[in-house]
Parts: sequence; C-alpha cells; structure tokens
Amino acid sequence: MKPSFVTTLCDRVRRFIEQEALLEAPGEICAGFSGGADSTALVVILRRLGVEVTAVHLHHGLRGREADRDARWCETFCRDRGIRYEMHRLDVPGARRSTEGVEAAARRCRLEFWRERFGSDTGTLALGHHADDAVETLLMRLVRGSNSSGLIGLRPMAWVCGVRIVRPLLQLQRSEIERFLRETGVSDWREDRMNADTRLLRNAVRHVWLPAMRRALPGVDAGLRCSLDALRCDADFLDRTASGCAVDLQTPQQLRDMHPAVRARVLRLWLRSRIGKDIPLSRAALERLNAVLVAPGPRPRQVPIGHGIALIVEQDRLRLRNPHRRVVERGWAWRVRPELVLEELGAKLIAERTMAAAAEASGHEHGAMEVFAEQGLPDVLTIRARRAGDRLVPFGRKRPKKLQDLFVNARVPRELRDAVPLLVADERIIWAAGVCRAEFGRVPNQGRAVPVVRLHFQAPQRDVLRTDPADG
Repeated sequence: MKPSFVTTLCDRVRRFIEQEALLEAPGEICAGFSGGADSTALVVILRRLGVEVTAVHLHHGLRGREADRDARWCETFCRDRGIRYEMHRLDVPGARRSTEGVEAAARRCRLEFWRERFGSDTGTLALGHHADDAVETLLMRLVRGSNSSGLIGLRPMAWVCGVRIVRPLLQLQRSEIERFLRETGVSDWREDRMNADTRLLRNAVRHVWLPAMRRALPGVDAGLRCSLDALRCDADFLDRTASGCAVDLQTPQQLRDMHPAVRARVLRLWLRSRIGKDIPLSRAALERLNAVLVAPGPRPRQVPIGHGIALIVEQDRLRLRNPHRRVVERGWAWRVRPELVLEELGAKLIAERTMAAAAEASGHEHGAMEVFAEQGLPDVLTIRARRAGDRLVPFGRKRPKKLQDLFVNARVPRELRDAVPLLVADERIIWAAGVCRAEFGRVPNQGRAVPVVRLHFQAPQRDVLRTDPADG
C-alpha cells in the first residue's frame, strides 16, 4: 500500500534532520510558534516524529487585538494537542532604537529573548523556514550584491548571536506545507495581514516578482533551488577555508596573499571573533582595504569598516579601533547564571565557586581573572561602564584612587575606557575587569582553604580593550 502524503512528508523531514544532524545537540528544543502555516506545521511534524518540543509564541506588542487573537489561538491549538506551550511578551515599540525599522527591532528583540531564554545552557531553536523562503531570500540578496554565503541566506543550521537555530522544513515548499496541514485537519492557521504589504521587500518578491517570473519562465522555482544547492556547496567550501585562515590572521601580508573571495570572509570572521557580533562588510570598505593592501606605507593606515569601527593596518600587524563601544548596564545574578555574555564587547564574565587559599587571591596577569572571598559578595552584582568621579581602593592599598588615574597607569586608551566592565557590589567598584581589582573581597589569610568566587573576564583578544595609544 502506498504511504500517504502526510507519512511521506514526515519521512522526508526526518531524513533531512538526520542528514544535517539538526537535533543532536544537547539541551531543550523550542519551536518559534507564530501560528502561521509554517510554524504550525513545524510543531505538528516534530511531534509526529517523537521530538519533545516546546512551542514558544512571542507577542511583539504590535498589531493590537489581532496579535492578542493570535496568541489565544496558539495557546488553544497546543492545549488541545497536549503540546508544551509558552507565551512571552516583547515590547518591540518601546525597545525600538531611533535607527531601526520595526522589522529590525523585532528581530533584535527576538534574538535577545532567545539568548536569555537559553542562558548559558545549550538549547536549540527550530524555525519553520522552507524552500520558498530560501528562494525569496536569494532574490533579495541578489539585488543587494551579496556573495555566495550571503545569497544562500537560510541554512539548515546556524549560530546567530549565540543562539543555535535549525530549520527542519528547509526542503519543503509552501504548497506542500499547507497541503500537509489540511490533510491533518488544520485549516485555520493564522495569517498576518502585514504579509500582504508589498511595500516590504520580501512581500514584493513573494507576491509580485516571483509570480511574474513563473509566468515568463516555467520551472523557474526548480532552477533557483538548484542554484541554491550549488551556492551552498561553494559557500561551504569557501567558509571552511576562511575559518582556518582566520584563526592565524595577524599581519597585512597574510591578507595580501589571500584570494579576494577568501579575504572578505576571513576578515568578517576575524572581526566577529574580536567584536562579538557579525558586521557585514560593504563593498566600499573592502575596496578601501584592498587599496591599502596594494600600496602599503610606513605609517599605520586606518580603514573605516562601519558601525564606528576602524581597522588599523600597520606594517606587521592588524588591530581594531572601536571608539563607540560602551558597557551596557545590567544586573548579574551570578549564582543563578554563572556565565554572562557581554554582547556589546564580544566578551563574557564567568563566576566559578570553589575553595582557595589566600595566596591565590592576588592579582593575575592582565587582571583577566580575580579571586574574591565568597562571604560578603552580594548575590547580584551590577555591571556598568565608568562614571564621572568613580573611585576604588586598589588591591593592597587602604585609600581610594580615581578610576581615571588607574586607566592612565594601565595605559588604557581614552576611546576604549567606556568598554571596560566595572563590577559593582553595593555601590562599591570591586573590579575594573581586565585593568584593576579592589581590596574588597580579599581572601583571609587563615592558613586553610575557604569558599571563594573566581571571576573570569574572557575577551576575544587582549588588544580589544588595551592597545597602543597611537591609532595612526
């Protein structure tokens, strides 16, 4: 007997998940559940495949009552089928920055939620993107001049801002997904009216461009999907090659010796490892860099690459200048969450509770790790940037000293001082991470091990915070 369409489609998804090892990572599996056809099919298929998944609906604070109805529908859908369900509210209008559109703000808020949701634990976010989404992304990126890595856009698995994202439905077409839902008794999935607004680029591609291409070029979808497969293969090879080169990148000569297709990728990976976020490099920035590499000079050359960041090209090394970074103030419940990611710095703080003797409590090289007596350390530390008049009592001293003077003594460039995380306990600065610790929390010299907390400051590279004052 021929298997049903529903069974065949689920088998295709299962094989794709196994082939790409999408759900083998440890930790919780969550599905982004908007109530649309794609995310609804994703939740149903994963359940049919025996995957323990939590459907998570994010209410963005947009679309008023329509969004409220979507949330109620999602809750009812999951309750009726025994699917674990969560709903969380995001205040996208309130969190939107002056330079952001609504879509960009919503995407940033979603990523911030998922990074907080999974915390320091491993977790996987499954999304319902499918083959039609990938084709639309290809056309959108083509008109923007992307390389092969940018053109493929949606990958089966990707890390985005520290969140592991998988797309189990990427080989299915939208028509197959909707047929699957109807044949499993679901016909009332939610439709976002904004999806019909052709002023938005993706909607224009979906409702105007692609229909016109299909009328003029029968079979265009199959051809575009074949192109995507070829582009993924090429991009995978180039990205793997670039990844190996980026690890050892130190000098301009290394960049000169690279093929241009690899050079752009290496530089992007190198920047990501030091800044902590992905910065797409414009064609103008790459052209400026290539001009500097072709005609090197005896003096350092500064190449602006956007976002207030510049690459300093010297004769024998590369370094960064990022004058606009500033620590974002937040509380850190270090007992509950021992690892705190400082996305704005591309760094992290880690708290490790252990036993240690007094001899281990002195300063360490570069101040990247310090030991504090656990007794007296509050459960929540404040992490913030410097303020006018800040002082601390340096380790081994009795009198407070201006933080400004400590920065000068440590040769921290003026433009980087806002990027030094200050750890504050009950209004007292106990550590300027990477620069100087306070006398606070000294481990008592009792001749025996006592409970302590090791605080680690992990930055991608030391000269991100401390570099030569000269900037060329």
